[in-house]
Amino acid sequence: SINPVSGANAGQAVSMSAYIWSGTSTSGNNHKANTDNIAYWLTSDGDGSGYWGGNERAMNESVTTNGVASLKISDYFTVSRTGSLIRLTKNNTWTGDFSISTTDSLGDTAMTAIYKEVSSISDLPVKCYNGFKCKVIGDTELSQDDYYVQFQTNDGGSVGTGSWVECEGFNIEKGFDTATMPFSLLNDNTDSFVLSEINFADRKAGDNLSNPNPSFVGNEITNMFFFKNRLGFLSRDNVIFSEAGLGGEDDLGVFSYNLYRTTVSSLLDSAPIDVSVSSRRVTTLESAVGFQENLILFSRSGQFVLKGGDLLTPKTISITPATNFDYDETVPPLPLGSYIYYPFKRGSFTGLREFTVNASTDNYDSAEITEHVPAYIPSNIIQMKGTTSENIIALVSGDEPSSLYVYNYFWNNNQKVLSAWSKFTFTGEIRGMEFIESTLQAVMVNNGQTNLVEMPLESG
Repeated sequence: SINPVSGANAGQAVSMSAYIWSGTSTSGNNHKANTDNIAYWLTSDGDGSGYWGGNERAMNESVTTNGVASLKISDYFTVSRTGSLIRLTKNNTWTGDFSISTTDSLGDTAMTAIYKEVSSISDLPVKCYNGFKCKVIGDTELSQDDYYVQFQTNDGGSVGTGSWVECEGFNIEKGFDTATMPFSLLNDNTDSFVLSEINFADRKAGDNLSNPNPSFVGNEITNMFFFKNRLGFLSRDNVIFSEAGLGGEDDLGVFSYNLYRTTVSSLLDSAPIDVSVSSRRVTTLESAVGFQENLILFSRSGQFVLKGGDLLTPKTISITPATNFDYDETVPPLPLGSYIYYPFKRGSFTGLREFTVNASTDNYDSAEITEHVPAYIPSNIIQMKGTTSENIIALVSGDEPSSLYVYNYFWNNNQKVLSAWSKFTFTGEIRGMEFIESTLQAVMVNNGQTNLVEMPLESG
């Protein structure tokens, strides 16, 4: 029987009867389980009957009981049969949902209705219609282990023997709008760049509960990075990694990154990762820097260490607080040699810290390298670059775009014997800079002209 659960006809039963038989008899006690011999008929069960030999109704007949018209089956369902399979397809005229159940004379074992979900994958037949989708319920106490399968025939035909392949759920968003994601800037030739959207693979398994959207959907992405063969994103207090492998080609040959699990029936080591930091403070992650096999995460008021072992997987990843120093997110931290340098605000001036790990105790610490010049570097730092060739860090402030603040340092036997700050002042404004070995390359604007200039800084 089929019962609508919404709409004007909610609760009224429509019976579809089917019998399994041997020979030519369809009545009496000759019902035997021969899957090649199935007869079925449809009845509008408006008066509670509708059994064989009872109050049968034609498929196109509407029955009125106590002045209320019951369902007319052909208005709502298209019925077809292929061998032992009977398929009911709901027409567009019925917009509501329905429930369906089956009974038979062999103890409810010879006939089974499959609609929306089954308790186990073993309840599904080896012969079915191509493209038929169903949900498999796992542990009844957990919704996260439910998964979906779709039937694929071996020969590609519309019906036949085949296998059940995991797929995405019913009526879900397969992905997200890539136009709202970061873009790719590709240097494809000399003085030629291509700005384009980044391709991301669609969700191919599970639903919003078992395989949810990345946590940055609906939120702001504050930074992105690469770490251990994965593309990473920062959003609020979450760290999101793509599937391992730095992208690949989909079924259509399009290169894309994948941020959804490819299967929800098991957790693969290569699956995407989406975790949050644990802190008693409200935390917004701003930057991420790879450092001595780990990933250092920077928020405005603290630093965290993300570890993943030799292989970064959903099972091995962990994030722990490291230090609690302020960080000015206007420029990204600068990894240089065995240290990470990052600025912080000190009133109307800027300070700089040197982040490192103690090799003997494995403890992280940040030492200030502007302690002896607390009111020297202006605020609003917009650029920070460095080179290990000459042990130099250069900074530019948006408040003084014509000035270059330079930090020289020198280590000897694990002791810093030089820690000096100096300043260069130019007639033009510095718009961009980068070190190439011992030479600082800078884009400068002077009297309306833009020039690429170089500043050798090697000793002597």
